Amino acid sequence: IRSAIQKMRLTGVIDGTVRLTKAPQQPFVPVIDAVLRNGAMSYDAFPYPVEGITGRLTAIGPNFQFKEMLGRHGDTRIAAEGVYGKVNQNVGELKVRIVTKGAPLDKALKDAMPAALKRVWDEFRPTGLVDVVTDVNWLSDRPADIRMSSIELSKGSLSLKMLPYRLDDLRASYSYGPDENGLPKVIVKSIEARHGETRISAAGYSSVEADGNWRAHY
Repeated sequence: IRSAIQKMRLTGVIDGTVRLTKAPQQPFVPVIDAVLRNGAMSYDAFPYPVEGITGRLTAIGPNFQFKEMLGRHGDTRIAAEGVYGKVNQNVGELKVRIVTKGAPLDKALKDAMPAALKRVWDEFRPTGLVDVVTDVNWLSDRPADIRMSSIELSKGSLSLKMLPYRLDDLRASYSYGPDENGLPKVIVKSIEARHGETRISAAGYSSVEADGNWRAHY
């Protein structure tokens, strides 16, 4: 449990109960039921600082669950839930879902993104607000697997670095995750925007090729 809490950089005040149970010839097992308040978190794999966290934590031995976690980053509201358990004696697994609503596309959000998404960000130079559903699966003996099943951008703009053609009144829907070869891939489900009087819509994807370069297909 300690390693998972350290990975999440979770702090705060806990009110609750701890019971110790013991079967014959077995070690004590702690059973925890607690409420978190005045919490803060900046998860290693997605270091987007969240403050004012409230929620519930339960644990039986090395396995714990946190749910109904609510917090904020500035004016952005964030919800999270997750579980941690032991895969074997040496390896633990942490699964976290983070739902972000109305986050501005600013430096703090960009800095939290995986490196592959930062490269896409630099190419598209987006502005606006975004709703994101992020799923993180971390096995303690390997890097975290990060997927974003829903990235909904609104009230924004794009200005492609390779083609300085600004798009305004942007509404776009994306997803992010590994492709069949485990390489990063951004799926552009839809883009709707305008340039002056011209209305534009598009769909496609951007992916990393084996040579490490990004390829865009629209």
